[in-house]
Amino acid sequence: MCVGCDIPATRKLCGFLGHGATLGCSKCMKTFPGDIGRKIYGGFDVQNWIPRDLIQQRQLVHLIRYAKTQTEKDSLESKYGLRYSPLWDLEYFDPIRMSIIDPMHNLYQGTAKKLIKIWLELKILLPEELKTVQERVDSENAVSNIGTIPRKISSSFGGFTAEQWKNWTNVFSIFSLKDVLPNIDLDIWRKFVLASHTIACKYVTEANRRQYEDSILQFCKDFETKYGKERVTPNMHLHYHLRYCIRDYGPVYSFWLFSFERYNGHLGSLPKNNRSVELQMMRRFTRDSFVKSVKLPEKYESTLFKHFQQMDTLGIVVSIADEEVRHLLYLAKRSAPILNQDWSRIGAYQYSKASRHCLTYDEHRIISRTYSVMYPDMSEVVIPESCRKCTAVSLGNEVYGSWDSRHKRSSFVMAYWHTKDGEIITETGTGDLTPEIIQTYYLHNLLVRGDNNIHLFARVKWLRALLARYRYHCGRPVEVWSQDMFESFGPSAFIPVARIYCKFVRADGELSGRKVSFICPLNTGTNI
Repeated sequence: MCVGCDIPATRKLCGFLGHGATLGCSKCMKTFPGDIGRKIYGGFDVQNWIPRDLIQQRQLVHLIRYAKTQTEKDSLESKYGLRYSPLWDLEYFDPIRMSIIDPMHNLYQGTAKKLIKIWLELKILLPEELKTVQERVDSENAVSNIGTIPRKISSSFGGFTAEQWKNWTNVFSIFSLKDVLPNIDLDIWRKFVLASHTIACKYVTEANRRQYEDSILQFCKDFETKYGKERVTPNMHLHYHLRYCIRDYGPVYSFWLFSFERYNGHLGSLPKNNRSVELQMMRRFTRDSFVKSVKLPEKYESTLFKHFQQMDTLGIVVSIADEEVRHLLYLAKRSAPILNQDWSRIGAYQYSKASRHCLTYDEHRIISRTYSVMYPDMSEVVIPESCRKCTAVSLGNEVYGSWDSRHKRSSFVMAYWHTKDGEIITETGTGDLTPEIIQTYYLHNLLVRGDNNIHLFARVKWLRALLARYRYHCGRPVEVWSQDMFESFGPSAFIPVARIYCKFVRADGELSGRKVSFICPLNTGTNI
């Protein structure tokens, strides 16, 4: 059983006092000195934060519940930051671990919003500079599934939704604030962005969690040093405790409130007559459940199918096993070896209508070299000169487009595959995450001892790298690459789709008189 923390009603439900209390944290026993409204939440000596112990807290709740007088009860509540709640009587319920810190409010509508307010108050960020920031955001080519793009920056970030704050933080802010915000403030903000960027994905490792801990703790310490402990908020204190929620419940996608807020919006948009709204909604749920369970008559199945099923963007119903997803995610990692993998395992992918294509002489020569790297033992192998060609590929609800398709912005991807001069990485665990633009897709059948082994390749152009002083001009996570210069046509021009690591957002501009692309990698993990 899990409930979202940071919501006053939930804290009250679980028996914790609000952040205005001296012991105002539901996770630890750190004291917040000062009067109500002037509490000091600073101090990030986390080694001295004593966690609340469930057994001890149950004993204290029992003591508070059976206090002899109201004065004694109020005194104990104030001393321990607790009140009695019937939830403490449930042996299976742990109010400390099961009251989750919601990342949506904690990170984006909390600290991200607070930083903008502080910069404007201290005139670190001037109102007239917001127009420049908005122009930079508008110049970026973002993939279609990224969500709502920030549009009201020039009006002091007015009316931002939680999703806009998330996208602003993880994708647009570093590039947009470069040379607008002083370097010391940008570097503090960068630590927050890197911490958020690390965990705001659908698959999180233990290494990611530790990286988040280091980045967010350094951000909080630097914030306190630069802006003063009186500006530290309860949200910042809870940032470090968020790591325990990730440890207990997995990626933030599994418990943050974006999906709940989105569904609330969906419910609010349903047509109704403002009478017996709950009854109307339940009737709609019952009707939809019945319709989805209906077995379509075979004679009309092809006609009715599209009206009764949830389709992905390519019009294909997809069901993928977790094991298959984990295997594909593994193949995309830097630590996954390239040689002698089963790159023909493509059953999870769906693709747009494929047409026959005859490889040119150069394409056949290069794809033969690609195969020779992937499979060093090429005995009894036939490499056909023909294949099938398509313009878009999907994995679950994640669509990879191409320059030949209407999904052009989804053709910007990155992978651990290419090294210099168009060659392929051969040593496991080496190479950089390099951006490429997908031109099209080839379904190619490699005949091994007479057996069919169909491979799904993306035909790509790799952007050419710049010198380090240009490439890291903006600092992590943004990099600068050539805009219109590409690497040589070599074996790396054909990349198995399973090797694609992530997409990126791109903004074209100039740096030191040359045309460049500012690139921000999006989080890894497919939208399945």
